[in-house]
Amino acid sequence: MRTCPNCSTGMKEESVLGVNLDVCPKCAGIWCDAGELNGLLARDPIAFARVDAMVVPHVEERAGPPSALLCPDCLVRLQSYHYMYNSPVVLDACTTCGGFWIEDGELSKMQQVLNESQGVPSAKERAGMAVGMAAGEHMEEMMRLDNIRTFFMALNQRSPGWIL
Repeated sequence: MRTCPNCSTGMKEESVLGVNLDVCPKCAGIWCDAGELNGLLARDPIAFARVDAMVVPHVEERAGPPSALLCPDCLVRLQSYHYMYNSPVVLDACTTCGGFWIEDGELSKMQQVLNESQGVPSAKERAGMAVGMAAGEHMEEMMRLDNIRTFFMALNQRSPGWIL
């Protein structure tokens, strides 16, 4: 069993979307082995937000700032870096094994950065698109009904000798 690099609690392995992640039950941090994060995204484009909502920390007051983080496998000091280079999200990675530590709430922030970089529409934009599509479908139906009405009106105006 791995030890949480943040609070030294034993982490539990959880399968999320078919990917096994090590989750700290105390602080809700997640240890991802190399390639696991990409595996999550390949299965679900909004996996970060879903996983972050699933993993909830045990609420407890901390006695000061955490110490320098160590890899739970290699026991070497983790290296901090920015997710996607210029985002405000800072992750801690092991330069030896390629694993990295994700603190509680960071997956949602990563999902937001990813959405913004890929132009994924917000909930408000998706709602606007749905209204626009419904309006277009309504207009098409109204035009179809108007064509039917015009057809029957034309039939009524024909001379009495016209046979259907």
